Amino acid sequence: MYNKQITCCLTGKFEFYTREELTRLLNDNGIKVLSSVNKTVSYLICGKNPGSKLEKAKKLGVELVSEDQINTVLNI
Repeated sequence: MYNKQITCCLTGKFEFYTREELTRLLNDNGIKVLSSVNKTVSYLICGKNPGSKLEKAKKLGVELVSEDQINTVLNI
């Protein structure tokens, strides 16, 4: 059975986490954090005032996750 690596990208400003904290939390749970959006990204985690990554993710069909949804959607 093939086990696909979950990847995500971060955009915007986060209320409850610093980027470093969020990256560490995701990495500790086996999720790779990428610096740019591409077709291999599983999720785009969006904070307030997301930048151009949001538009690119929408074009690529990447699933969007708000900061409030992180624990539920990513099962962490």
